[in-house]
Amino acid sequence: MRWFCVSWRPRRPPCPAPYLAPQILIRNAPPAECLAFRDALAAALGAVPPGAPQQPRARPASAATAAAPRALLAPAAKRARLHTTPAPTIKPGGGMARAFARATYSPDAAATAAAARGAPAAVAAHALPPLTPEQEAILNMILIEKKSVFFSGPAGSGKSLVLRHALARLPAATTAVAAPTGLAAAALGGVTLQAFAGVGAADSGAAEAVARASRSKAAVARWRSTRVLVVDEVSMLDGSMFDVLDRVGRALRGAPHKPWGGLQLVLCGDFFQLPPVRGVGGAPRRHAFEARSWAPSLDACVELTAVHRQRDAAFVSLLGRVRRGAATPGDAALLITRCGAQLAPAPDGVLPTRLLTHRAAVDAVNVAELEELAGAETMFHAVDDGDSGALDASTRAPRGLRLKVGAQVMLTRNLAPARGLVNGARGVVIDFTSGAGAAPVVRFAASPAVPVAVPRARHTARSPAGASSTRHQVPLDLAWALTVHKAQGMTIDRLEVSLDAAFEAGQAYVALSRATGFSGLRVMGGVPMSALAADEAVAAFYQGLGEGWGGRGGRGADEPAAPSPPQPPPRGAAFGLRVSF
Repeated sequence: MRWFCVSWRPRRPPCPAPYLAPQILIRNAPPAECLAFRDALAAALGAVPPGAPQQPRARPASAATAAAPRALLAPAAKRARLHTTPAPTIKPGGGMARAFARATYSPDAAATAAAARGAPAAVAAHALPPLTPEQEAILNMILIEKKSVFFSGPAGSGKSLVLRHALARLPAATTAVAAPTGLAAAALGGVTLQAFAGVGAADSGAAEAVARASRSKAAVARWRSTRVLVVDEVSMLDGSMFDVLDRVGRALRGAPHKPWGGLQLVLCGDFFQLPPVRGVGGAPRRHAFEARSWAPSLDACVELTAVHRQRDAAFVSLLGRVRRGAATPGDAALLITRCGAQLAPAPDGVLPTRLLTHRAAVDAVNVAELEELAGAETMFHAVDDGDSGALDASTRAPRGLRLKVGAQVMLTRNLAPARGLVNGARGVVIDFTSGAGAAPVVRFAASPAVPVAVPRARHTARSPAGASSTRHQVPLDLAWALTVHKAQGMTIDRLEVSLDAAFEAGQAYVALSRATGFSGLRVMGGVPMSALAADEAVAAFYQGLGEGWGGRGGRGADEPAAPSPPQPPPRGAAFGLRVSF
């Protein structure tokens, strides 16, 4: 239970006197709690979220009913608009403030408010786990301090969780979500960066990209209506493209002297993992941090340090050294001890998942294993509404899913997080239901006692203009083998990796970090030291973060990620909310 101070004052003319404006000041509360309280209050008042069209205000039916401030707190026909402002210094109010001073909020309010704002379903569909102090500090920088931030961290440190908390609270009308690839963008309900910007491949350089985007009314409208641009998996964005997009933003937003035209950037990713997809116009690939506009565009670069996926301290330490390119021959020898290792027995029938570096090898393994199974094959055809090509490119749901009893499968979206049935959960098909809504029945390793009939789920691909295409398909994938790229972001309990075919820096780290510990890891083939190397430029960049990075005047990385509860001045310590009727 937290205590909140509320004061009431009449609106100044020309607003009618009976309209009151409560002002709420929350002191020394974490930003997540402040915003959850705001969302709970909005729901209670029937509030219109920031950025939504203003509805006509109904005038009071009579002076008698309008004169009672308490009536405004009831879920009446009036609609309110919430505005987030710097916290003013106010004194506790009178009787009305005391009556409303003790308030509670629900941790699920943020997800509810995000759904009301029209946020992507992938973000708002479920209540989010709480943040740690260092994760909350990043959320503070994004939501309260309004900083342009790049935040990073090792695999399993909660980067995606921070993004989801931010997206659940940022106004959907002025927040754009994007990523360098369609799969990464679809995970957060966004679009590719090129599609958002309206620049296409941008192979002809910045001038042509600006001209192309300027010819698109939709692209110009997107750039001008957006205030916050969230980019996930920024490590796969080429540095030249980063510079191109900066030029486009300056031009289309009419702010040539402001990086990205004055947008607040929220960039997330780990440069130690997958590298840029391609260079611009056939040029050599560059990391985004090597772009000329990188440092001027950001106020802060921070790195999460705590790993939550693995509990084995020795395994976490080894992964940390592999990530930084500091693996020793002793680390390679330790991994070799897992070559051909017998994994824990699997009475649930779930076999280890093989991670391979090439898609062709993965497809060959899955097809061969499926054909080896006896019994009839069941085909699940997708039901599409919209652009099937866009759905193919932006979702993990196939047009046709071939399954048999005994097929090794993996969930491709969250089904029941409380039971461990999340994206990446492994299982085996044991049966099929019959009838019009036929579904595979899967025994999952996370919940083997209760087999689950996996129904079709709705998969969405969004165009830059906001139009949606939908596909209804069973959210499963064959999982005898997966590519390292597709496994990024997953946690796999029984894992089989092949490191001697790694061809990119970071591939071995991505593969190994899917495991939860040594006991669930089997290594196939050798462990060459070259596979455990990191990109030298990336290592130097992160070394610079450790030595301090000030960006364009913001907080450097050498400052604490989780500051102690601040004293005045109140910025960051108090968060003010104003509700106007």
